[in-house]
Amino acid sequence: MTTPLRSWISRICLLATSVVLVLAVLATPSAQGQAYTETVLHSFAGGTDGAGPFTHLIMDQAGNLYGTTPLGGIFQNGGHPGTIFRIEAIYALW
Repeated sequence: MTTPLRSWISRICLLATSVVLVLAVLATPSAQGQAYTETVLHSFAGGTDGAGPFTHLIMDQAGNLYGTTPLGGIFQNGGHPGTIFRIEAIYALW
């Protein structure tokens, strides 16, 4: 059986915990508020270089990224256009 004092203390503890949790959520910076810098790694020039990359990239276990272009390549005039490209992983230590 709870006494009125115990019930009152429990309510205050619950309220204080709720306030702390709300403040913690509000104080946590969101990913949307962070500034990101975009860097162009390669501009496809067409011809044998390939053109129009628009597919998803695939990552291997080493962190290298692979993708394709639907246009260009060494067989562009032979009926099988396109290229496969790789972006090598480079890790920076902060």
